[in-house]
Amino acid sequence: MLHTSLSDFLSYCKTNGFGSRSIEVFSSKLNEFTNYINSLHINSYRKILYTHLLSFIISGNSSVHTKKQKVWFLRQFFQYLKNNNIVKTNIASKLPYPKINQKEPDFLSFKELKLIINFFISFANSYIGIRNLIIVLFLIFLGLRISSILNINIQDIDLKSHLILNYT
Repeated sequence: MLHTSLSDFLSYCKTNGFGSRSIEVFSSKLNEFTNYINSLHINSYRKILYTHLLSFIISGNSSVHTKKQKVWFLRQFFQYLKNNNIVKTNIASKLPYPKINQKEPDFLSFKELKLIINFFISFANSYIGIRNLIIVLFLIFLGLRISSILNINIQDIDLKSHLILNYT
């Protein structure tokens, strides 16, 4: 029964528009979950408890992102089991997603910026050196992304009105 539901779940995901990366994650987490359930000698999804799910999520030396994937997988999987009357309720629906802390960005000091600009000024005696200096200045003062800078063409620069047009 367990094995059939697992392969049926992956088929369900494929036919319901889940992306290939999601299906890869589901397949990986299904294998982990199956091994975990087998290690507990559980042979029916109805015997799985909320505490089993919590233990599965924290099992191993998982990163916060892996734990979040496990919660997402369990919620989807148990909803599938509920929709197909294999279990009565989705016991995974109230599993909390772990909080992922946002990393504070590091900023360069004025002294560090001055060192970088002076370094590129010292090489601005050729076309490539001037180009590199302009790229660095765009990065520092305009906050443009590298991909946006790479997409700028000479026709996009209006020197009379001091504008860069049509950058992406």
